[in-house]
Amino acid sequence: MKHIRRFRRLAALGITAALLTGCWDRSELNDLALVMAAGFDQAESGRILLSAQIYVPKAGGSGQDRSKGSAQGQTMVKTVEGETLADAIGNLQMQLSREIFWGHGEVFIFGEERARNGIEKDLNLLLHARQPRERANIYVSKGKAAEILRLAPRLERDSAESLREMSRLNKVPDVTMVKLLSMLSGAENTAVLPYIQVRRSQPGTPSNQTSPYFVGSAVLKEGRLVGLLDIQATRGLLWLKNENKDAIFTSDIAGSKGKVSMWIINHHTTLVPSIREGKWSVDAYIESKSNLLQSTSGGDVMDPEWIRRAEIGASEEIESSVRSALEKAQKAYRSDIFGFGELFRRHYPSQWRAVQKNWNDVFSGIDVRVHVRTRLKRPGVTNDSIPY
Repeated sequence: MKHIRRFRRLAALGITAALLTGCWDRSELNDLALVMAAGFDQAESGRILLSAQIYVPKAGGSGQDRSKGSAQGQTMVKTVEGETLADAIGNLQMQLSREIFWGHGEVFIFGEERARNGIEKDLNLLLHARQPRERANIYVSKGKAAEILRLAPRLERDSAESLREMSRLNKVPDVTMVKLLSMLSGAENTAVLPYIQVRRSQPGTPSNQTSPYFVGSAVLKEGRLVGLLDIQATRGLLWLKNENKDAIFTSDIAGSKGKVSMWIINHHTTLVPSIREGKWSVDAYIESKSNLLQSTSGGDVMDPEWIRRAEIGASEEIESSVRSALEKAQKAYRSDIFGFGELFRRHYPSQWRAVQKNWNDVFSGIDVRVHVRTRLKRPGVTNDSIPY
């Protein structure tokens, strides 16, 4: 009996020891090359240029090496060419002494030329690969994406972190890989991505010591870049998609030469589709509540009549931005970036199926009626104004 108990104890100790041996396939941190961001450009040969922003544990020196790599503070950028994205990743691995790890990558940038040639094949690899984050943000850059990655902003660790923080603070389309896939596989097969470019550096500072900034939105149709929206049209797009929250906008005051700046504290957009006598239409009801930030009219901001005129001016500004977005989408690009197709599919499924194959033609002819109601909730704490 004693021998049996001793055998059981030894077996339990052996099993416990086996479970405490750790992961057999673990990768040590000092064996990994952590990719913080990546850029995809079109090479002159038609191949792909992959630029990877890689974390450097110790801050390296500035400058660029002859293998198209650069080191800026805590990151360096390596650029390689390949027949496909997978081929380029393999070529990049051959130039690094550590194993590439994509799990920390939160920013992916497509150069404008690459986006015009199509991003679906590159996106498919990123989505099906094991390591890249599905919540990584996607951007389109004016010029080369590699130029954005090589910037050395003074306030942030690298350009990728700068983009992430600006996406969080600025009112631009916030698009992740998962959201982009959902848009491109939806009824409309269109998407909108933030459009960025390099800000000019301050006089007397290195040309790369600056940061990227947003200049509008990039419109994609069937995975290809077909056009751009400026800041005003982008705001109109966000109004229609119910995503323009906690933003500041400036408008005229009805019957006055001054301007008024308001801070949006709450807003809601309702889209109502309709098909009557063969005519397709959408009524957009936009309700906005704002606080007054500044007025240059010199009027009494506590006067109900002044408040009414300020609200009218704000409503007209919102409608103008929405009209700008509709004009670009319906006439110039013929791309349903507002989700009208999905709206009609839910409310009128049989009619939608009949026009699904030529939806772009139907979308271009939809009559969109915009109804805006703006309310100024807090005009300020005093009615005193400096005369202008």
